[in-house]
Amino acid sequence: MLGRVNTDRRAWRLAGGVGFVTVGLLHGAAYAQEPADDHGNDRLDSTRIEHYGVSQTGRLETMGDRDVFRLDLQGRAEIEMRSSGALDTQGRLLDSEGEVLAEDDDGGTDLNFRIVQTLEGGVYYVEVASNMDVGDYKMTARIRRAGDDHGDTSGASTLLPLGIRNTGRIAPADDTDTFRIEVSETTGLRVSTGGPTDTAGELRDSNDAVLTMSDHGAIQNNFQIERHVEPGTYYVHVTAAAVGSFTVLAELYESDGPDDHDDHGDEGHGEDEPEESAWDVFVASISQPIVQARCVNCHVADGTGSPALRFVTSSNADHEMTNFEQFESFVAAGHDGHDHEDNDNVTWILDKIRGLANHGGGLQVDDGSQEFMDMERFLNLLAEEVADG
Repeated sequence: MLGRVNTDRRAWRLAGGVGFVTVGLLHGAAYAQEPADDHGNDRLDSTRIEHYGVSQTGRLETMGDRDVFRLDLQGRAEIEMRSSGALDTQGRLLDSEGEVLAEDDDGGTDLNFRIVQTLEGGVYYVEVASNMDVGDYKMTARIRRAGDDHGDTSGASTLLPLGIRNTGRIAPADDTDTFRIEVSETTGLRVSTGGPTDTAGELRDSNDAVLTMSDHGAIQNNFQIERHVEPGTYYVHVTAAAVGSFTVLAELYESDGPDDHDDHGDEGHGEDEPEESAWDVFVASISQPIVQARCVNCHVADGTGSPALRFVTSSNADHEMTNFEQFESFVAAGHDGHDHEDNDNVTWILDKIRGLANHGGGLQVDDGSQEFMDMERFLNLLAEEVADG
C-alpha cells in the first residue's frame, strides 16, 4: 500500500502543471456531459469558506475532478486545513496568484491530507483532489491563534452558524472560546454545549454586555442557555473547570416573548429534557472504554484491523473528534437513503465487536452487556443524525 500511495503522490504532483490545466480547458466542452460539480475547479469558481472550524462537504465526481475553496484572512493566523472521510485525498495551498505554498497527501488521518501553515492576511485557496478515488469527503479549515482554536474575546470570535455543531477545546484551563451568532428575526435563542468537559457559558449582546450565564442545564455538566432575542449579533463565551474538549450548538425555538427566557439558564426552555446526541454518548461511553481500551490495539494506521475504521490514540489532542469522524464517515457510507435503522455499516460494527462476521480481533463486547447497549445506542443515534443530514 505504501508503494502505491507514494507512486500516486508523485503522479499527482507531476500532474500539477498539466493535469489540472487540462481540466480547466475541458470545462466548456466535456463538462456538460459530466455530473454536476459541487465546487469549482479553479480560483475563479472557488467556494468561499464562510465558517472556520465547520466541516464543508464535498464530492469528487470524476477522477479528474478537483474542488477549490477560498480562504479570506483578515490578519496573520495559523491555519489548519484537513480532509476527512474514506477517500485518498491530496491537498494544495495556493496564494492569490495560484502559486503553491504547501501540499500534502497523507498527513492527516488514514489517507487524508492535512496542511498547517502560518499566513499573513489576504486571499488563499485550497485544492482537493484524488488520484484513485471518487466520492464524498469533508474539508475543514480551522484558525489556530497561537495554539488557540477560538478567540478569547467577542472581537476575536468564531462565527457559529445556526443549527451546526462546532467543536472547541479549552486549553489552558483559564482559556475562553468565544463564538458569534447572527440572528435575523425576533425569536428564542438556545445555546448549549456537549461533551466530557464541565463547561460554563455567557450570552452577550452586540455591546458585549452579559445577558445570561449558566453552568448547567444540559447533559453531563454542560450548560444550556435560552433567551428571547431581537435581530442582531450575539456572543457566547465558553469556559471550563479544566482543560478539555466540547461541542457548541446554537439553534432557534419559538418564544412567547421577553418573559419566556430563563435569566439563569437553569434547566433550559420549559420542561423539555436536553436532547441526547451521538457525540454525547461517544465521549461519555465509547471513546475511552471501547475505542481506546480495545479498538486502537488493532484499528490504527499500519495496524492489523480493517482499514474501514482507523483510529488514533489518546496521545493525539484531537483524538475524540478524529475518531468520532471515523465512525461518522463509515456510518454515512452505509446509509441507503431510507430508514436509518437499515444502515448496513451499523450492523457490521455491532457484529464485529461481538466476535461475529469473521472479526480478526474476536469477541470484544459481550452481547447484552451495558457496553454493547451503549455502542448500539451511539451507532443508532449517529445513523439517525446522518439520515437527517
